[in-house]
Amino acid sequence: LAQVLVLGFSMLFFAARKISFRPKITELEWWMIGLTIMIGQVYIRNPAGVSVVGTDTVGGKAYVIYGVTLVSAFYLCWLVIDQKDVKRIFPLVFLGSIISLGVGILGKYVPIVGYMTGANFEATGSATEVQDTKSATRFVELALFGQKLSLFIASLKNPLRAALNPFWLLMIFISVGAVLYGGFRSGVMAVILTYVVGTWYRGGFASVLVGSVLGLGAIAVLAVANLVYPLPPNIQRSLTFLPGTWEQRYIDDAQGSTDWRVEIWIEVLTSDRWIKNKFFGDGLGFSKANLEYVKSIKNMHGTGISGFDLHRETILANGDYHSGPVSTIRVIGYVGLLFLLIFQIRLMVLTHRQILRCRGTEWYPLSLLIGIPIMWQPVFFHVFFGDFRSEA
Repeated sequence: LAQVLVLGFSMLFFAARKISFRPKITELEWWMIGLTIMIGQVYIRNPAGVSVVGTDTVGGKAYVIYGVTLVSAFYLCWLVIDQKDVKRIFPLVFLGSIISLGVGILGKYVPIVGYMTGANFEATGSATEVQDTKSATRFVELALFGQKLSLFIASLKNPLRAALNPFWLLMIFISVGAVLYGGFRSGVMAVILTYVVGTWYRGGFASVLVGSVLGLGAIAVLAVANLVYPLPPNIQRSLTFLPGTWEQRYIDDAQGSTDWRVEIWIEVLTSDRWIKNKFFGDGLGFSKANLEYVKSIKNMHGTGISGFDLHRETILANGDYHSGPVSTIRVIGYVGLLFLLIFQIRLMVLTHRQILRCRGTEWYPLSLLIGIPIMWQPVFFHVFFGDFRSEA
C-alpha cells in the first residue's frame, strides 16, 4: 500500500515537474531484470490467478506485489534526489523505528490498537487457564528496535570507541537489551553482525578483534549473573546458541524449535509432495489442492499426510519455511538460488565500493546505515533466517 501511494503521488509530482528522473541501466538494474526473468519463467510454467476464478494455481496476489515492488525499485534507482532530501533519510528512519516500537507496545496493552495497526501481541488464554509465567515469549517490535538502534550506533560511531562514552555505552546496552528481551536468537545474531561490520568499517580488523574479546567477556558476565539472579526467560532463550548457564528448559525449547524447522526442510527437499520442480521452482503461488488442504487442516485432529503435527503441515503447504535457501528453491529452484546468491554477492561488492567512496565525507554515516545490513545479509539469509519474498 505504501509503494502504491508513493508511486501514485510521485506521478502527480512528475507531471507538475516537481521531481525528475534519470533512467539508465546499470549492473544493478540488470540483476533486477534477471531476477524478474527467473520469476517470469515460473509464472509462464505455472500461471497463478486467484481462488475465485477457479485456476489450478492460486496466489496471483504475490506476483502483483512483486510487480509493484519492481516498479518501485526502478523508480528509486532513477529518481534524482536533492541533497537536502538525502539528509532527511537518517532521521526519518530513526523516527519510523520509534513509532513502530510505540505502536507495538501500545498494541500489547490496548488490543484494539494492535488489531488496527497490525501489531503483534500475545494471546492471554481463557480466564481459567493457568499461565506459565516462566515461559519464554516473543516481542517482535522490541527485537526490531534493538536491531535498528544497533545499526544507528554502528553507522554514527565506532562501537568500540563509542563504548568509552557513557551516553553511547547506554545506547549500546539498550540495543542489546532490547533484542535480547525480544526473544529471537536470529535478532541477537543480526545485532552481533551489525556491530562487527560497523566496527570493521570504522576501526579495521584490530578493532573487531578487541570488540570480539570484550563481547565474549560480556557473555561470561551474563552467564555468571544468571547463576546469582536468573535472567528473564526471553533473554535466556535468546542466548541459548551461546555457551552459558542458561536453564535447560530454555535450551530445550530453542533446540526443539531448530529441530522442528530442520525436519520441515528435510521433508520439503527430499519429497515431491511440496515442491514439484526443484531445479526451476514452482513460483510464488501454490496449488489449489494445497489451499484446500490448508483449509481442511483446521478441522482435523492428530497428524497430517507427512506425519507431522497440523501446524507444521500448514507451514509445509503454504511455503513459510523460515529458511532463505529452501523458500528460494520453492519459488525459483536450485538454479534461481544460485542466481540469487551471485546477485547478493555482487550487491555486497557494489555496496562496499559505495561505502569506501563516502568515507571521509558527510555521507559516510548514511552509506553505512544502508550498507551494513547488505554486507551481512547473505550470511544471515543462508545460515540463520530468511524468506525469498522479502529478500527479492
